[in-house]
Amino acid sequence: MSQAPQQYSRRRAGAIMLTALAGLISACSAGNPALEYQRTLEAKMTPEEKAWRARFHDINGYEFVMDAIEPVNGVVVFNEDNRRFTSSSLFSRKSRLRMGNASKYGVPRFYRVTWREGEWQRNNEPRDMSKIAAKGDGTYSGGKVVGDYIVPVAERIPDELLAEMRQRKLGLRIKLRIHPEGVLLGWDLQGPPGTGPQYEKYTMAGGDFREARIYDGKPLRMGWYIHPKTKERIETPF
Repeated sequence: MSQAPQQYSRRRAGAIMLTALAGLISACSAGNPALEYQRTLEAKMTPEEKAWRARFHDINGYEFVMDAIEPVNGVVVFNEDNRRFTSSSLFSRKSRLRMGNASKYGVPRFYRVTWREGEWQRNNEPRDMSKIAAKGDGTYSGGKVVGDYIVPVAERIPDELLAEMRQRKLGLRIKLRIHPEGVLLGWDLQGPPGTGPQYEKYTMAGGDFREARIYDGKPLRMGWYIHPKTKERIETPF
């Protein structure tokens, strides 16, 4: 008896199963809000934005750290969509922010940072993030805006850092430090104790500043920053 009819039948059955499987995968994707949201974002991206996303494609989140060399008030940080990312009535060396964050590009293209002095006040904002005013007084008003800076981020992250992060499966930290004459950007990788030299949790620190390593109130390793105007490297005990 010829085997052709049986082979045809098996191929047809296989094709039917593949079609059904593809339909199932599509249905599952359609029911996944995160996947659908990501596809919507990518569909709206320009070629340049897609290139940014491709470079940081496997970064789904990072730790954001922020403080200030001298106390500053009425601080607002906006993301690349000009929406408020975070805000605080006070940032200083001791008043420090640490939080998890993510960007549609993997790493933010830039931040905009503003702060005020004088008789400023906090505004009442809607809880819906999409309705928060996309302007410099979205969180605070009054007083005088004395600092307003755009801080490029993605373009400054080195490829060597990304390669090390992927190879060792470490976490990325992006750090901002307000200076009276600008905003400093820093970065490093974090992992368990021993990730860096001398049993530190951090490695490959770079950018405009690095915090000191403090133990029992004393610096075991001095910090430093690059002055935003003079470009002088200045050591710090914090």
